[in-house]
Amino acid sequence: MSDQAEALLDGAVQALQAGEASTCISLSTQALQCLTEGDRRIPEALSLRGTARMGSMPDAGFEDLRQAVALDPAEPQFQTALGQALLSTGQLEEAEVVLSKAFQASRGHPAVAGLLGRCLLDRGKAFDAVQALGPVVQGGKASTGIIKLFSEALFASGDIYSARDVLSQLYGENGPQQAEEKLQLARIEMALRDYTSADHLLSGVLETDATSLPALMSSVRLMDWMDDRARLNEYLFRL
Repeated sequence: MSDQAEALLDGAVQALQAGEASTCISLSTQALQCLTEGDRRIPEALSLRGTARMGSMPDAGFEDLRQAVALDPAEPQFQTALGQALLSTGQLEEAEVVLSKAFQASRGHPAVAGLLGRCLLDRGKAFDAVQALGPVVQGGKASTGIIKLFSEALFASGDIYSARDVLSQLYGENGPQQAEEKLQLARIEMALRDYTSADHLLSGVLETDATSLPALMSSVRLMDWMDDRARLNEYLFRL
């Protein structure tokens, strides 16, 4: 029975990673039926099933996730899964509490730091987000997404020059390539009054997508600051 439960849990993990929620729910439910009371793998099965249920039956998903944490409150993996679900459904206050516990229990694991940083930023706690993300970035453990989030947190906390430095190091001489990246850096350049650089970045976005609302809105503001009436009217017309 133990080997069967292990195989079912392995399959559930693979299904969840592949985005096959229904398969994950089925396999984790079968695993729960194989496990006896007190088995240390029950919280894992509940956490897997709860995560998979969030897309179609969130109430049941939260029930599983909370039960997993209740059964093994010291395991950061289960706290993280619950915190991520709370974050995804906009329950930011509780998400911060849960993710903070996961952050401490995991000793600042990069994945947990990223979730906590996002939650703190969404709650308007930019300085706290910088504190959570900084050690991960400075320790060379951060993904590209976390580095961008760190720059966003620096910008929101008022450390605009550091926000630009972080992105400049990330993108290198070629600069940002994706529209989202160009928009993020353009906002920083505008805040630093480097209008020429901001204009170059925004124009690059609009060359690819002439109807990009974020780029057009920022361009309208920029042209107003630069007192370029002709281009201001053009961007307003597009909007």
